[in-house]
Amino acid sequence: MSNGTRELYIFDTDIISECLRQNAQAIAFLEATPIEQWRTTVVNEGELLTGRYQQLQTADTVERIVSAQGRLNQTKAFLATSPTILPMDGAAASIFFDISRQRGVRKIGHRDLMIAAIAIHYRATLVTGNVQHFARVSRLTVRDWRER
Repeated sequence: MSNGTRELYIFDTDIISECLRQNAQAIAFLEATPIEQWRTTVVNEGELLTGRYQQLQTADTVERIVSAQGRLNQTKAFLATSPTILPMDGAAASIFFDISRQRGVRKIGHRDLMIAAIAIHYRATLVTGNVQHFARVSRLTVRDWRER
């Protein structure tokens, strides 16, 4: 699949979480990247929302419930208005099964291999703070958002 002349960036869960926490370095990376190049994956979306729902469901005070609901709303708003969310389609699933057979990648984990497969399929650069974690996957281009 061709993405034209513009490079696509898939933002991993960590950089999105840090932006939502108002991390200046993460925000600066996103602001330096044209919004039309922003992407994330359905897997990252699931990780973000699962974490927020878990915070809400385990909150044990009124203040924590209200705070967790606010963070959930903030995450949903970001996902609805900012990056395009890329699916795990048949081509990405085929890549997932191919790369899952590579030596050393099983330690990465199922979800992260899915994210890697989607990035490979779309010929996108995965932007993450977990560069060494993803470096085991061949054909995957990774960029550390913490280094500018």
